[in-house]
Amino acid sequence: MKSLYTVLLGFVVFIITWLLFNNLGGWSGLFTRTIFALVLFIGGVLLLKPSPDIKPVWDSLFNRVAPGKRKENQD
Repeated sequence: MKSLYTVLLGFVVFIITWLLFNNLGGWSGLFTRTIFALVLFIGGVLLLKPSPDIKPVWDSLFNRVAPGKRKENQD
């Protein structure tokens, strides 16, 4: 069921991005739409937690981008 939510999230993010930035063209439109859609989708996936693998993957990506900036949580 969470996979369906993730697909619906992608569809909703696409529609919102298209409605908000449809008239924006050129390179600025491309980058604005892309960044906006990525932030919404990644944020939504992190909130929905469709898989228990999301947190380790997120931590791994964050450590590659900003090593030493984040402390490991001991749950």
